[in-house]
Formats: sequence, C-alpha cells, structure tokens
Amino acid sequence: MVTTWQFTKLTAVTSYDHILLLYAARMFGMSLIAMTVQTAGLNQLPRHLYAHRTAASNTARMVSSSLGTTYMVTVMTTRTQVHVAEYVNRMTIGNPWMHDAVRRLGGDLAAHLGLPSQSGTTLAVRLLYGLVQKQSIVEGINDAFWIATALAGVALILSLFIRRMGVWRQVEPLKALPEPTPRLQSVDRP
Repeated sequence: MVTTWQFTKLTAVTSYDHILLLYAARMFGMSLIAMTVQTAGLNQLPRHLYAHRTAASNTARMVSSSLGTTYMVTVMTTRTQVHVAEYVNRMTIGNPWMHDAVRRLGGDLAAHLGLPSQSGTTLAVRLLYGLVQKQSIVEGINDAFWIATALAGVALILSLFIRRMGVWRQVEPLKALPEPTPRLQSVDRP
C-alpha cells in the first residue's frame, strides 16, 4: 500500500530509476500478499475439487485484472482531460498575464531561431500546449494511483477478517464388511 501511495507523487521529472524501484517493490509486496490470500482461499475446498478451484481462480484473476486495468486507465484518461481543461481555462488569451508571457516567449524564440515573430508565437503556444499535455498526463496518473491506494486500503482492512480454516483431508471410504462366514450347525444323528 505504501508503494502504491508513492506513485501518487510522480512529477514530470521523476527519474526512470525511481519509478522502476517503486514498481519492483510494489510487485514484490503484491506477490507475497496474493500468494498468501490465494492459498488461504483455495484451501477451503476439498481435495477432489482442486482442478476446478485452480481453473476458477485463474479465470477470476484474469478477469479481475483486466477489469481493474480498464478502470484505472479510464480514471487516468478522464482525469487527464479534466486537468487539460483546467490548464486551458487558466491559460487563455483573455488572461493578460498569459497573453504577455506567450508574446514574450514567442519573441524570444523567434529571435533565437531567426523566425518571424508570428512563427515564434505559434511555436510558443505549441510548446506550452505540449507542457500542458505532459503535466496533465502525470496528474492523471497520480489521480489513478490515489484510487488504487484507496482500494488497497480497503483490501487491507478486509484482509483482517480472513480466518484460517482447517485444510480438507480426504477421508478413506469405508471398506465393505466381510461377508459373514456360515456357521456350521451341529446336526443330531440318531
């Protein structure tokens, strides 16, 4: 849960090594938890259902991971669009400070690159839009990991209610009782 929470603090300049380290630690922890929970759940069934329990468990894992991934990507995409809209609303030409900043940046780019001032302004707007997209994607990823952290917290609380049950033992079937041997009766001979 801690490493999932750490993914809510990503920035546009977070290093690849940092992300890789966080991801490795997160997957290590998840593998330990998943193996324990899966074993506890699968031990609830009798031995003759082992093949079915494995198939059902694998199917449930694949379906739930697909649904979880779809949900998280949807949250990320939706929140990215919300953040883009927020930045665009703040960075309109109607904002005098923004208008002046874009004009100055465009003039500096045009002078540096030897372009006409209109091309410099267009380039400045495109650069700003690219930065807005990049920052919005990072913030959308952070928002998706906030949801994942909340779900991990709920799972942690629910895990406290897992009880260890006895393992099913296969009972040997009762053997048929042997046929009673006929008794010899004494016959009175005269």
